Amino acid sequence: MGYSLSDFSDELCQLVQTSSDYVVRVEGRPRHASSGVIWSSDGYILTSNYTVEFEDGLMIGMPDGTRREATLVGRDPGTDLALLKIESSQEGEVFSVPDWAPQEEIRLGQIMITLARPGRTLRSAMGIISTLSGRWAVIPGVEIERFIQSDCVTRAGFSGSLVVSSNGQAMGILSAGLLERDHVILPSSTLHQAVARILQKEPPMLELSEAIDQIEASTPLQDSESVEEE
Repeated sequence: MGYSLSDFSDELCQLVQTSSDYVVRVEGRPRHASSGVIWSSDGYILTSNYTVEFEDGLMIGMPDGTRREATLVGRDPGTDLALLKIESSQEGEVFSVPDWAPQEEIRLGQIMITLARPGRTLRSAMGIISTLSGRWAVIPGVEIERFIQSDCVTRAGFSGSLVVSSNGQAMGILSAGLLERDHVILPSSTLHQAVARILQKEPPMLELSEAIDQIEASTPLQDSESVEEE
């Protein structure tokens, strides 16, 4: 018997279940939670910077349903990322982390699934990679390694959510704070660079208010191919 639609559906369900261990709820603003991704086995979490309005009292909703206090480690407003830290509840605790796909392996038309946890339960949405281009100059001095978008329809609370491929590898983190009325997927290379800047305590390339003003005024796409043609 050949591969059926039911087999495909079952595999997607298993993929969502497995990947759910990496996705958390971030309670960082009044009334509206967002999503986050467990970045490291020792409890660092990445989320969208614009959704973290609190400096204190940050809470994380874990995949097992528990809530934990978090500390704001730092922000990288130019890439709309914030790094948080939760402490282990017991000695030797290790958090599950996703397997990140190299950005060069992401292909146009590739199936992707977005996983969010803005409430008590996991939410998912599926689509394809609809836009894939070179570097994107978000604002002067700030570049995203690849400009990636999908046709996936997302809702409130999906900022900071995890994007995975059909083989279970993490493709990036969703950001709704870099384009007006639209979202982009930040690839692993951009995430690693932002985390490194924060952990090395480098000053942000822009203050939050400056980043918001310049992002709103920026050209939506300035990739390497278009620059070469000019």
